[in-house]
Amino acid sequence: MSIYLHVHSNYSFGRGASSIEEICLKAVKRGIRAISITDTNGLYGVIQFVETAHNCGLKPIVGSEVEDSSGNRAILLAENRSGYGKICSILSARHTNPSFSLPSALASSGMDGLLVLTDDIPMLSFLLTATAGKKENMYVEIPPSPPLCGVSISPSGYTRSKLLTFAQKTGFKIAASHPVCFIGSEDFHLACVLKGIFSNSTYFKCLRKRDDRELTPDSWLWDAGVFRKRFEDIPDALKNLEEISRRCSFIPVSAEPLLPGYPESKGIMESKMILRSRCLDGLKWRFGNHPAVKIINRLEYELGVIEKMNLADYFLIVSDIARFARNNYIPMCGRGSAAGSLVAYLLGITDLDPVAHNLYFERFLHEGRKDLPDIDMDFAWNRRDEVIDFVYRRFGQDKVAAISTHVKFAARGALREVARAFGVPDGDVSTALKHVPYDMPPRFLEGSKNKYFLPEGEPWDTIIRIAKKLDGFPKHLGIHVGGMVICPEPLYNYLPVEPASKGIIVTQWEMTAVQKAGLLKIDILGNRSLSVINDVLNELSIRQEKKPFLNFNLMTLMDSAGKVKLSCGDRFEKDERVKELMRTGNTFGCFYIESPAMRGLLRKLRCDTFAGLVAASSVIRPGVSSSGMMRKYIECVRKKSFAPVHHLLKELLPETFGIMVYQEDVMRVVCDIGGLSHQEADLLRRTLSGKRGGIEISHLKDKFIAGGMRRGISLREAEEIWKQVSSFYGYSFCKAHSAAFAEVSMRALYLRAHYPAEFMAAVLSNHGGFYSTSAYISECRRMGLEILPPSVNRSMVNFTAEGNGVRVGLGQIAKLSQKNAHSIIRERELNGEFGSLENFIVRMKNHLGRDELETLVMAGALDEFSEGLNRFALLWKAIFLSNRSGSFKVPPLPVFKWNHLLKMLMEIKTIGFPVSCHPMKIFRSLIERSGQIDLKSIINASQMGSMEGKKVKIAGIVVTVKPIRTRDGKGMAFLSMEDETDLFDVILFPSAYAKARIALERFSGPFLVTGGVVNDFDYFSIEADEIQPIFLSHLERSTYPVLPSFYTGAKIE
Repeated sequence: MSIYLHVHSNYSFGRGASSIEEICLKAVKRGIRAISITDTNGLYGVIQFVETAHNCGLKPIVGSEVEDSSGNRAILLAENRSGYGKICSILSARHTNPSFSLPSALASSGMDGLLVLTDDIPMLSFLLTATAGKKENMYVEIPPSPPLCGVSISPSGYTRSKLLTFAQKTGFKIAASHPVCFIGSEDFHLACVLKGIFSNSTYFKCLRKRDDRELTPDSWLWDAGVFRKRFEDIPDALKNLEEISRRCSFIPVSAEPLLPGYPESKGIMESKMILRSRCLDGLKWRFGNHPAVKIINRLEYELGVIEKMNLADYFLIVSDIARFARNNYIPMCGRGSAAGSLVAYLLGITDLDPVAHNLYFERFLHEGRKDLPDIDMDFAWNRRDEVIDFVYRRFGQDKVAAISTHVKFAARGALREVARAFGVPDGDVSTALKHVPYDMPPRFLEGSKNKYFLPEGEPWDTIIRIAKKLDGFPKHLGIHVGGMVICPEPLYNYLPVEPASKGIIVTQWEMTAVQKAGLLKIDILGNRSLSVINDVLNELSIRQEKKPFLNFNLMTLMDSAGKVKLSCGDRFEKDERVKELMRTGNTFGCFYIESPAMRGLLRKLRCDTFAGLVAASSVIRPGVSSSGMMRKYIECVRKKSFAPVHHLLKELLPETFGIMVYQEDVMRVVCDIGGLSHQEADLLRRTLSGKRGGIEISHLKDKFIAGGMRRGISLREAEEIWKQVSSFYGYSFCKAHSAAFAEVSMRALYLRAHYPAEFMAAVLSNHGGFYSTSAYISECRRMGLEILPPSVNRSMVNFTAEGNGVRVGLGQIAKLSQKNAHSIIRERELNGEFGSLENFIVRMKNHLGRDELETLVMAGALDEFSEGLNRFALLWKAIFLSNRSGSFKVPPLPVFKWNHLLKMLMEIKTIGFPVSCHPMKIFRSLIERSGQIDLKSIINASQMGSMEGKKVKIAGIVVTVKPIRTRDGKGMAFLSMEDETDLFDVILFPSAYAKARIALERFSGPFLVTGGVVNDFDYFSIEADEIQPIFLSHLERSTYPVLPSFYTGAKIE
């Protein structure tokens, strides 16, 4: 049996040039039966390695090659859990302790359960003394014999003969070791490129300079026979490999969840009692003193499952986090499948009654589930850090860490890094990659030279070929957007940690590995819409005479006497304003329902109920819509009828006319009609969604069809239902998650309906959502709100509501620091409003530099002191006043040219959007003056409803671009555009998109669209024949459209 104990994957970041899967598959083909992937200073891919090795029939041996800054190195292998914990501890210290020393770390660890292989003679001598001569866990690493003649050198630079002599003199056992950095000899050049990338060097230097004795042309995965032959002269070295393999059987994957105990409990039984007690308190809180029998029965059922699975500690830990947020008035929203749990609702983790909304608990948790269920929580984005700090304090700094993400090479990044490794200047690289998308995987570079205008010939042919090979390769660690791990014991007993790029300590594992190891993962995510809603409620509360008590989660506002001032939790569907906004898709700023596609769907459905909103969130998903089920659902809603494959479907799913819309619907169908267990239904969902790839599910189909036929369903009907199940189960949405998000969206919609100025000011202050700031400004205008310019006497830092308008905040002004924005407001509050331009300059002279004064003037923040001057003249006056010494008068001002276009461009430059009017209003007059286009031939967006079936021309600015690929791989796009009257949607089929793509990448408009108006369920859009930028070339001799792509941020991703 051949055993490899020194193998580097691409998780060695510059030392390995093959993936874990490639290594394991090739090892089996080459007769290897046990292997250890010993990535440099990390266990980044260990869970994937263990899983892949088992699937391939290999024995995995867990370990890592550790190096310190002094050049000491050793391979550490885990004999048991104790040894594994030592490896994690040593690796964590290696990354977090600047003075880390490998010999000292090994000596202090005791090395019980830890096997050490090294060719570092001084370190072995030190350890021999430090351990009082205990040698049973240490091996001298012996390199292979040279193939012909010459000297065999180990990674640390010692000859083979010297290492053998040392081992013989000291009594250390020897172990055969051949460093592997790639699977085939042809991959050596790829390995040199990777080393150049990660060492900030070049391919050519790495090829010539052989300072890394592990990375040589011979460092590939030999056939088992070749490996044995190269060590046939020292059979003990091969024999000891088998001994090591027998000793090392530990893997860091747990069959049972590794839950931390609840801090206030002495054991699982007490935790169960605490959980039950808190649920009973929650019953009174949520349902009063006399809850319905069905509520009590549901609670007993859920508690039974939770107690049987020993998950009481889990629920108590999460409820502590939710309780902290509520007690500190931090807006939160429990989401995901957990929203289907009554226990979660009673504990305050979620805010949606799962019984009233018919949510399916088994989608979240059932007795057959082996891994921990997910409980995800959103918090106001600007207060999320308070929650994270609480988690560290509550459960222990040494037991909590942020979860990392393994950032992979994208096509653009791969091309850039490979080109640099080949010595191509950065300027040439940037020019060459101008048209390559940012997030495209490298594998899509196949045949893409012409498509992305990449250079022809060498070195670019080689650069592109190598960049494609980096598909799926890790580049560095990032920080998961909200994932945290909580361990029952100190982290290093379970996994290594290290600082990410921002200095935050993160796990070396990504989220999936953390879950597969059985550890508790919690998502603590930031949500801007929660902050928007809270900001509006806070603004409303400030208007009360007495300071009110604000309860975000019940959406109520009370004064100190307990009188309700605002309550909309039970009035969503009864409110005509809310219903009208929903029906017409006027949902800009309203969280999950503001995207162009969602607004269009709401119009098509004429949706004005909470249940309809929940369904819309699921049917819009790609899998459901592409399968034709979305269109079928719209037809059913419009006609109020549908003939399903079998009447049992309609009985099971009355809310959705017998159409499977949610994941829970599919679970009900396969369980109630086909007789599958909840565990089998869950396995089916995970397999079809790609979370359990490669698992055979034909037996589930057979069981479903047999079960259906026992229920009286024909073979043809059963197969048709199964076809519907398998076509979109993996892409449909969890109803509980959809309902949780719909609840937040409805709250936002209520506030938009009744407090439009306050709502839009909060949206803008929280940096929007789906759209750019300029798009939200345009929406304010469509809502009838006045956009008020920034003002040193009226503005706060953020946007604020002012009468029937929204005032631009000082914090929006470019080049004005946040510090000085606050300084202006503080001076105004302490010493009164600024009386004149001179008064402002005198009082703020010690704070503001010339650039900041200039940007304040050009943004309009000093217009109230203009005395009839335009902003150029006002700027001239301001600069004079700021520079003068003495009291002499301002000299006569020069005459400065000024017009609406200049004013608009200055506002776009200084605050990001025009305040005075919509840009299309100015563009129309410029287009008319230029004579390029007959304005009479151009319609407004508000006229589209009367143009069905007609060819039209319409001018507008691009708001969003959504590119997709057709089934035959061609690119097309859906555009959302606007003019000064309304939004309109444009469909660009492949031929039109191919012509317009470059212009859409570079500019936001104005564009002229020519095409036909189509009506889809009373939702009008344009199928474009052509879309062209309108070149206003007479302006400043420009040959480009006026608005660059950053204006709306509508770039193609």
